[in-house]
Amino acid sequence: ASGTVGTRRRITTSSDRSTTPVASPDGQWIAFSKSQQGGHEDLWVVRPDGSGLRQVTNDAARDRLPSWIADGSRLLFQSSRDGAPFEVWTIATDGGTPLQLTERPES
Repeated sequence: ASGTVGTRRRITTSSDRSTTPVASPDGQWIAFSKSQQGGHEDLWVVRPDGSGLRQVTNDAARDRLPSWIADGSRLLFQSSRDGAPFEVWTIATDGGTPLQLTERPES
C-alpha cells in the first residue's frame, strides 16, 4: 500500500496509559485499551479527529488488545474477568454486556 502520512497529533488527553490502538474497518473509529488506577484496563473508542471519545468497558477486569469484527459493530478483546485466565470476549462498540467466546483451562 502507499499513501501520505499526515502530521502526528494527540487525539486523547488522558494521563493514563493508552495502548494497542486499532482502526475500525471503515476508518471512522479507533479502539484502544487504557490502564486505569487500581491496575484494571478498559476499552475505549474515539474518532480519528479526537471527537466521540467513549468508554466501552468499565469494570475491574483487565480488558485489552481490542480487535474489530469485519462489520465494525463489535470488538473482540482479551479479558481476565472474575480472576480467571485471559479469555476472548466480544462486546458491542456502544457497550453492553460482554460475551465470553473461549473457555480454556490453561492461562
